Amino acid sequence: MGRTSKDVPKDQSEVLTNEARINLMLQNGADNETICFYLCRLKANLSAIVDDDQRAKLAEKFKLNKVPKFDKIFHQRLLEQIRSCKSQYKGDNSEIELIDSLREDNGEARNIADIAIVDIPRFSCGIPTLDAMLGQDPINNQVGIPHGSCIVFGAPKGIGKTRISVQIAANVGHPRSKEDKFGNNGVLFIQNEEKLEVFRTRAAKLWSSKHKIKLSSSDNLNQQAALVYTHKPRLVIIDSIQDTRQAKFSQGIRNMMITYKAIASELHCSFWLISHVNTEGKLKGGTYVGHKVDIELVASRLMNPSEFCVNCDEKNRYGATGKKAIFAHTAEGIVAVEQQKHRAFSMDHHDLMLKAAVPLGGIATLRREQASDVPVGGVLALPGDLTEEQDTEE
Repeated sequence: MGRTSKDVPKDQSEVLTNEARINLMLQNGADNETICFYLCRLKANLSAIVDDDQRAKLAEKFKLNKVPKFDKIFHQRLLEQIRSCKSQYKGDNSEIELIDSLREDNGEARNIADIAIVDIPRFSCGIPTLDAMLGQDPINNQVGIPHGSCIVFGAPKGIGKTRISVQIAANVGHPRSKEDKFGNNGVLFIQNEEKLEVFRTRAAKLWSSKHKIKLSSSDNLNQQAALVYTHKPRLVIIDSIQDTRQAKFSQGIRNMMITYKAIASELHCSFWLISHVNTEGKLKGGTYVGHKVDIELVASRLMNPSEFCVNCDEKNRYGATGKKAIFAHTAEGIVAVEQQKHRAFSMDHHDLMLKAAVPLGGIATLRREQASDVPVGGVLALPGDLTEEQDTEE
């Protein structure tokens, strides 16, 4: 493995990549020909110059022993890189213009007396345990999803994040729901991970034709914004943010979060953003997602495959953190499970408990042998269970 110098170069401009130079010139309004002209006059790009005399003069200026030959393929690649950077630059600028148009004010400082103290109304997601996790407003004492908030819900694949989101959509967009005081009603569910017909058949069976739910497969941030302004939903569910097109671009996640926050603030609708997680159980897309949203919920697996735990440990602008709740999959839907004493909240904890009574054949054999003893929503009752005194000491 080669060594890398940690010394700061005297001239930072010498270490700029072609892409960085292109972006800098695009910001200054340079066209393609101008950008190509300047790039070709760099030492590393001399072989892209078509004119032999210009190439020879620059080679002499750089004190090269040999004049590089013209490389047609390298020249074409350089032009393609300029076009690619310009296309991305235009897209980023378009999103920035959209974000600027959504801002509430121009950022001017205001007197504290001119800024009112207001209560933030909430609406129920239809799952009381989850409503309690989201917090209670100190002024109006309401619990549930705050109007104008952005909530990110991260979970590993197959745990049930889409199923619980479908259930929340059915509760918020139920047939008898009425417009709130902001003129919003129903749910806009953006499902960009699979075909809508497959999703409707597989996951959204409990939605009736009378539910006030709009379903879209949009994976474009600008189109999503237009849909929200057109339909004015109370809740926007996006499954998932990683499958939105802009998430794959530079600064894409940042622009997405700023846009969602700006729309939520202006229209007083709320966003439920489904996110993938990495192997460590952290939100994918860097730390920016967690910093920008209002509430961060992360689900984790439990020993019982029909159960999962939702944690609110990192952030809640509208309530307390350090909360957790256990949910179970049933034939009727996802229901909250009462947290019992001595309950194992994670796979690792439960495996440690099992090691005290592992028969020949290992933990898997014990689970098979005692499967009939496992209560619904509970864990195995192992020999030598903790006493109250031991539990207090631990």
